Amino acid sequence: KKKQEEAVLALKKKQEEEARKKNKQEEAALALRKKQEEEALEKKKQEEAALALKKKLEEEERQKKKKQQEEETALALKKKREEKERLKKEKQEAALALKKQKREEKALQKKKREEEAALARKKKQEERKLQKKKREEEAAL
Repeated sequence: KKKQEEAVLALKKKQEEEARKKNKQEEAALALRKKQEEEALEKKKQEEAALALKKKLEEEERQKKKKQQEEETALALKKKREEKERLKKEKQEAALALKKQKREEKALQKKKREEEAALARKKKQEERKLQKKKREEEAAL
């Protein structure tokens, strides 16, 4: 009977030991699964962070290109405005020069007319003198 009780006790002990062993294995498997899940989660986080960084860098590059394009456009517009302004100034200067030239030509023509008129008066005056002299000579004869 005592041997039987010892055998039952030993069996019970063995079963408890196996149950503890089984429990430890399950805990270890659970811990391993939990660790793997955490690693997978961490990997996913890193991938998302890398993707976010890539998107940020792409956006920065796009903004940089957009800004550069805007600067180039602004520069082109400025050059166009300056060229337009330069042409306008040249046109104004040409118009002023033409005006001055016409004024000078007019003044020259006026001077020429005045000289011609003075010459004509002088000629008439000389002609009258000559006629007077002729009359006086004829009267003297």
